[in-house]
Amino acid sequence: MGQLRAAYRLAGFGALVVSLGVQTFVLGILWWPLQLTPLAKYRAFSMAKLMQIHFDLILRFVGFELIYELQDKDPLPRSGALFLANHVNYIDVLALGRWHPMGFVAKREVRHWPGLGWLIAHLNTLFVTRELVSSRLQCLQQLQKRLEQICYCIYPQGTTSDQLRIPPAPWYAGQLFCAIRPGATIYLVGIQYANHQKMAWIDNMTLGPHLWWLLQQPVNRAAIVIRRFVIEQENTLTLRQHSQRVRQQIDQLTERAGELLASCLQESSVRDPYQNFVGKEETCV
Repeated sequence: MGQLRAAYRLAGFGALVVSLGVQTFVLGILWWPLQLTPLAKYRAFSMAKLMQIHFDLILRFVGFELIYELQDKDPLPRSGALFLANHVNYIDVLALGRWHPMGFVAKREVRHWPGLGWLIAHLNTLFVTRELVSSRLQCLQQLQKRLEQICYCIYPQGTTSDQLRIPPAPWYAGQLFCAIRPGATIYLVGIQYANHQKMAWIDNMTLGPHLWWLLQQPVNRAAIVIRRFVIEQENTLTLRQHSQRVRQQIDQLTERAGELLASCLQESSVRDPYQNFVGKEETCV
């Protein structure tokens, strides 16, 4: 039964990825004549909306149940917001991109993935070689310009992990420089999956076998908790100290995500798993 389920979901997953690729190509052609006009600034957001629609369909099709908690009452901005999140696997990107239109920063190797590399490169993705300081600085410069058009998500730990707390290293603090940019807003994100360690895509795991295992599961669940990170105007903390605060708060949000998962697993009622909510309200399945 699990093999048949996985085959069915894989076919649908592939069809949706192809659909996203075709529409990305067509959208690029349509926007090309407008690249020198004031309308060009809307291209990135329109691409992010296209991603949002397809990511939603993919997650529904492969049997994901998601819980979102936004711990702020203010509405999220359309642009200028930087999300810093812990990183577990490739579903992180789909879940966050489905929740709010945004682009992502990825390691440069992703650009060379057979078949998917071209598509990912055209979906508002910035690439970085994290081991090179010059590459990180160049990425930050590009990021500050792109934030004028849409929001972006970065994984400061630089790699995936199966731990519920972010390991102390690697950890790249430079993303906080974007907070210096006037008008930039930082949000912290904690993600936790049911069956968290098995869901992690780590070490030398290849994509195919991990995705095949994931598609065989009857239901996959994840909780995502988001909170705005406030830097006071007269704060005397150094960048490193701010970075430590970020890591600690992401760990706290990940712990909160685990609490949401536990409480929702105990619920007997079935509700919409994709409804965003604010404060202490909860949406479970």
